[in-house]
Amino acid sequence: MQVRVLMIPVLLALLALSACEEKQQLAGPQGEKGEQGPPGPAGPAGPAGPSGTVIRFVDGECRQACTVACEVGKISK
Repeated sequence: MQVRVLMIPVLLALLALSACEEKQQLAGPQGEKGEQGPPGPAGPAGPAGPSGTVIRFVDGECRQACTVACEVGKISK
């Protein structure tokens, strides 16, 4: 029974002290933007791309016979 009697004032004291936190001030206006820093180090190499034949689809409307050709080494996205 004595433990309960002692715990109540201790808990109330902790509750009162927790309300005494230091208030943070609001931030002022943002300053001017500084100069850009030096570039960082290169990251690790990515995974290898797919190998073999690549199939590309062309979606277009032709009212006559159409021919589609790709240039060697040209990559289009």
